[in-house]
Amino acid sequence: MPQYLKQKRGLWLFQRRIPKELRHLYGGKPMLTKSLGTSDVSVAKTMAARMVADMDEALRQTRSQRPGDKYRHFLAELEQRDSPALSDREAINLYAEMVQRGGTAAMDAIATKTVGYEGTQYGVTLLDGIELSQKRAELKGATRKVIGNRKLHAKQFLEHLCLVDIPLAEIKRSQVNAWVEAMASAGGKKGTIQLKVGTLKTIFDDAQRQHDDLTVANPFSRVDIIGKAKEGKTPFTDSELKALLAVDDDYFTRALAFSGMRGGELCALRGADIKTDEETGIMYFDITKSKTSAGIRKIPVHPSLIEWASSKAGDPGLLYQGKIKPDKPQRPTEFMNRRKERASIQCSATTHSLRGLFATGLEQAGVRSETIKRLMGHVQEDLAFSDYSKGLTLRELKEAVETLCDAGCYRAFRGGVSKEGGDNSPSPTSST
Repeated sequence: MPQYLKQKRGLWLFQRRIPKELRHLYGGKPMLTKSLGTSDVSVAKTMAARMVADMDEALRQTRSQRPGDKYRHFLAELEQRDSPALSDREAINLYAEMVQRGGTAAMDAIATKTVGYEGTQYGVTLLDGIELSQKRAELKGATRKVIGNRKLHAKQFLEHLCLVDIPLAEIKRSQVNAWVEAMASAGGKKGTIQLKVGTLKTIFDDAQRQHDDLTVANPFSRVDIIGKAKEGKTPFTDSELKALLAVDDDYFTRALAFSGMRGGELCALRGADIKTDEETGIMYFDITKSKTSAGIRKIPVHPSLIEWASSKAGDPGLLYQGKIKPDKPQRPTEFMNRRKERASIQCSATTHSLRGLFATGLEQAGVRSETIKRLMGHVQEDLAFSDYSKGLTLRELKEAVETLCDAGCYRAFRGGVSKEGGDNSPSPTSST
């Protein structure tokens, strides 16, 4: 297919992503899609080349403008508007648009002309707060997902308000409650809504730490969270586990069930993360990437995984690489769904269900709750364990993991499954 061209119903379409600097010329659209009105590919190529050249030239001119030129351009654009008296919402949208395109000089000019006071009186905005909060989250060692949620959830709140940006001091609790009700009406789960509101509360708190003049109460605190109740994690039945084991030719099911890892943690593992302790000779999974700091931990390899883990140890590659992008980790949910299809299983259980199986198995085997939390990467609620304990030794953790085969919920794993799907492989309790 020629570049930037797409055929639909016999006619050629021109399609290209619009650079941010030019989107104001196309009504703010991120993508330009236009019918070329011809079925002749050579004509379409010529027309597409001309459109690409025009867009590239406009981009070159825009990027070559000096800051002073941009400032004068935006002032002239403002002077030509038919209605200089704007509502508060229109003023904020215009303000944010010009800030994004013209910088601080344009910001002050727009604020003064549209509202009648200096632009600096707008104070810190939500978009400003995102950047501040992300930097603080990075310093605290937050994961990439947690940092990215700052921008994602703030953008969703702005979309609900139909705004590009808003000063933090002008956000009302009634707006936040209306957002919560809208998400609940759309079928949002209570936990998800709580997460989004909590993210914006953190952004506001972080901004108050940096700006002494932001003295208003945090509108995202003390909000009544409503929404669908959180559904419990559906466990796999014994027959479903046996069906999964029959297609477990890469030990994905076993690795999750006998380590308690989250699906994302397992998929992010590389062979080099399977290590052996020099002092004790115990092989373990070294989890260095997790959703929380408590998730950074060492999990002894269960005897039923020793042979597989030994064959992977030291390999710099991912244990489960993406199908399309080999350098990226496999998506655990999609991976599990494909395995369920192969095993002809139709249920709502997920990779997290195997994590629940791990916790249940340890509990049934009489393992202490503190040890279970250590293995699963949960935060220790007891101050003595969270702040003062030096942690359990690998030997103690290994003893806990090896009790799984005695748990009643692990009966589906007894007897093993060969790569061909038969029941003649060594028992998971055997050491190799």
